Amino acid sequence: MAEKFLILGAGAAGINAAAAIKEIKPDSDVTIAFAEDHAYSRMATPYYLTSVASKISLYQSNEKKLSNLDVLLMPNYKAISIDRRKKVVMFANRKLLNYDKLLIATGSSSILPDSWKGIDNLVSLWDLKNVEKFKNDLADINKIAIIGSGFIGMIFADSLLKLGKSVTIIEKMPYIIPGMLPITASQIMKNYMQKKGVDVIVDDSVDSIEPSEHKIKIKTASGKNIVVNKAVAAIGIKPNIDFLEGSGVKTDNGIFVDENMRTNDDSIYAAGDAAIGQVVYSQKRAIHPIWPTAVDHGSIAGYNMAGIIRKYRGSLLYNILVLGNLQCASFGNWNDPDAKIFEWRSSDNRQFLRFTVRSNRLVGASIIGNHDRIGMIKGMVEQAMAIDDISSFVKNIPDFTIPFMNYNYLTNSAYQS
Repeated sequence: MAEKFLILGAGAAGINAAAAIKEIKPDSDVTIAFAEDHAYSRMATPYYLTSVASKISLYQSNEKKLSNLDVLLMPNYKAISIDRRKKVVMFANRKLLNYDKLLIATGSSSILPDSWKGIDNLVSLWDLKNVEKFKNDLADINKIAIIGSGFIGMIFADSLLKLGKSVTIIEKMPYIIPGMLPITASQIMKNYMQKKGVDVIVDDSVDSIEPSEHKIKIKTASGKNIVVNKAVAAIGIKPNIDFLEGSGVKTDNGIFVDENMRTNDDSIYAAGDAAIGQVVYSQKRAIHPIWPTAVDHGSIAGYNMAGIIRKYRGSLLYNILVLGNLQCASFGNWNDPDAKIFEWRSSDNRQFLRFTVRSNRLVGASIIGNHDRIGMIKGMVEQAMAIDDISSFVKNIPDFTIPFMNYNYLTNSAYQS
């Protein structure tokens, strides 16, 4: 009888796990059960919002790949509990599925405070159903507030600008995009967004939200009153692991896994946004909710589930964000509190580079500007390149032609003061 592999989740982690299993065991029984109607590319939803991508194109690549692999897709199967002893997963539709090996790749969901739930015209855009409804309403709305200026919020802010909408960003931190840029770089992006017509409010949080006649009223802690047609909640995401409560699978705002992506149960693996995995060149473990990490997690998990031992070297946290025609990115531990910080800024304040160096190794970087340089710097951080002399190091970077007028060498403690 064929070995049964059950994968929960049809995102990048689940799909790449299925591909790895089928590569090693082509005759095995592989099933992907997932809560949505279709397996789709979540990262392409902003392009669907602006009509650059069609709805069907969000499905096609994932579903075609899985069909070619002879993988059974089971949509509308939301896991609600696991019986580890019987090796059974229970679903909201009252169905049961057995497994020999199980992969939990259930992804993540938007964080929405209880007091915000059920408010008309307040949405999160982390799933396709919400994006589709929002897209259908766009013709009748003009003013939109985005609560939170993280990666997701800023992607949709850019999409809405391209559609000619009036956008307000509300960020509780003193600067925007705090998860991927230092203050210096953030100020460059803030100035750029303001020149594009975006109202950027920082160092201010939402005190209350009230619906009012097809509009929404937002009052901030500082007393500002903002009236818009719709508001987008983009204050963060959380792993979809509530169904593991009481299962005995070890969790802590994510699922702990070893270097083989295996949990504390030898038959259960985890990957993607739900997994607390190894960080490259570090003893730390963390959730890195980015597509490349999900791909790597899934492949490593799939090979190990199929009996081919593969060890995961660890993930590099990185984000690349394009706002209008200005690109920014961060790689690795760019905000290491114990590292040395080197920064450069162009005289026109449209280009920026930061290197984070610990023990003469490049452990992180942030950059705004030159598109061609971003991939190269990512590779340098991935390799933890040795740096003995920062000036010589920079001079040897190919095509390093930014006319930087300022050179700053700072420790993080001085930087943050």
